[in-house]
Amino acid sequence: PENASKISCLCSVKLASSLISATDSFVAASADGSIKLYSSLLESPTAQSYPAAAATVTCVAALRTKSSTIIACGTTQPDGNGVTIYTNPTDAPTNVGQDKNLMVEALDVFTIKDTIVLVAGCALARSNQIYVFSAPLTTDSTPVFTLAGSLSGHQDWVRCFSSTASFNSNSNSTSLLLASGSHDHKIRLWNFQTSK
Repeated sequence: PENASKISCLCSVKLASSLISATDSFVAASADGSIKLYSSLLESPTAQSYPAAAATVTCVAALRTKSSTIIACGTTQPDGNGVTIYTNPTDAPTNVGQDKNLMVEALDVFTIKDTIVLVAGCALARSNQIYVFSAPLTTDSTPVFTLAGSLSGHQDWVRCFSSTASFNSNSNSTSLLLASGSHDHKIRLWNFQTSK
């Protein structure tokens, strides 16, 4: 579908309750801060507009739960507002990590057991970390994310993520492998085996 402003990032909407990687929906964010959720792409495409972000959205990640579609947006604006979370086009968004003055270049969101995990790759002069936030996977439409920790190792801006889930039939458990790419010329692999 045509968008009125310049597209800065896209993501497919993942399913929280399945190892299937994506739904038939995606999110488009634009240079003017506008955010749209496109769905029903196989039939008649529809678009829902969300409140505009305060700056150009540099990265976006989305997850569909039983009660809502969670859209996480990051910007690299100078005051570092962290990650903005949208759950409903009519509700005001919430912020995560603003106390860390995060300038976010990469996002991913996924579930491990009964926990939603949000990872934010940062672009700061002395803190090129991956911040990990978590929220319980409940029937509440708006998850409350708290800082679970950070992943250190990259020496430059963390610019991109890719994740994949796998099921181990021997241990009857699901693990998730997250790959992070950075301007330090490295790809790092992180294995999430539990929600802790």
